[in-house]
Amino acid sequence: FAVCGTVFSILIGLIGGLFSSEIWWRSLSPQLFGTPWLFIRSLLAIPRSIHEAIWGLFFVNIFGLDPLVAILAIAIPFGTITAKVFSDILDETPRQALTALLSSRSEEH
Repeated sequence: FAVCGTVFSILIGLIGGLFSSEIWWRSLSPQLFGTPWLFIRSLLAIPRSIHEAIWGLFFVNIFGLDPLVAILAIAIPFGTITAKVFSDILDETPRQALTALLSSRSEEH
């Protein structure tokens, strides 16, 4: 159960980290209106703040004593922690290469 929970937490972390990264949204559209990464980071903070034992109790009430309870109780909080770490790593990368690439892309259009 721990291995499955860890695999799912890494998947949640990769997807959530990408969507909560400012640099990814800037690479899509440099003139992006609003800050969707802040909204997504705020949403990811909620499951991150709840302990996995509480998630386990919550899912036991929903699913009963099922192996899925253990997997979800591990995957959700650790996946959001992994998403935070991945988004911080992406946002700390140097932006000069991305800026040069985006400026050359805009000159072609």
